Amino acid sequence: MSDWIRHFLTVHPIDGLPLLKVASRETRRLHSYRHLGLHRQRERHVVFQYTLEGEGCFEFDGKPHRVPPGFGFLTCVHDPLIAYYLPGDSDCWQFLYCCASGDTIESAVADFTRRHGHIFPLPLDHAVINWLRGCERLAESTRIQPMHGAQLMFDLLAALEVGSGRVAEPSRRHLIKQATAIIHADPSTGLFVGDLAERLNVTREHLTRVFGDEIGLSPHAYITRERMLAACRLLRDSSLTVKEVAARCGYSTTPQFTRAFKRVTRQTPSSFRESGATPIF
Repeated sequence: MSDWIRHFLTVHPIDGLPLLKVASRETRRLHSYRHLGLHRQRERHVVFQYTLEGEGCFEFDGKPHRVPPGFGFLTCVHDPLIAYYLPGDSDCWQFLYCCASGDTIESAVADFTRRHGHIFPLPLDHAVINWLRGCERLAESTRIQPMHGAQLMFDLLAALEVGSGRVAEPSRRHLIKQATAIIHADPSTGLFVGDLAERLNVTREHLTRVFGDEIGLSPHAYITRERMLAACRLLRDSSLTVKEVAARCGYSTTPQFTRAFKRVTRQTPSSFRESGATPIF
């Protein structure tokens, strides 16, 4: 629900300028929180939503994008291709947001997101974020001049355009923590490095570089190691056949699994099952 919300009333609006409508901070903990553009066709405004704590998910054309702290998304709320929500593996999503209306800002945001996408990094201490946080000190209903509201929205677009030109680099420790949490959540699945990087809103190259620097393994090698550890547990603690273990670990064929297992553990699945000793790798 809303921690606080501030409504803006533009005094003597000027045709063609965007109207700043709302600024707010919310903390969502229920997974029923979900906005679908397809169901909001009568709402004609744009929204910028910025994560402070926890993690949300923004979806465009069926493709989900995680929104961790330090990232925000920009969209027209009535776009039928968008949705945003608290994902099932996130306990909380605390965010700031602001809304504006007007044909000019709707057209500008539609074109802007076509060029740059919807997800953007901004430092927590950026002037735009400081302004949003500072709205808490305003009255619940605040009168503003038309140029003031318009300038704030254009400042936001300018800041996001600068952010879109570089790859955001969350702290290395935080990035590794997020990545390994995703991998450990279900190490038996065939997670691809590209998919992992996309969920973390970084490039595959950056993720590979950070993994190499911080833990001495590539993301692919780390994922494979965790899959093999999961396979070892299944081989040791269950009566599943090698074929069934292969399937549980995301391999389409037993020979493919056996080759991968032997490459990492230096023994076949059957040999491991006979020895029962988890190898060091």
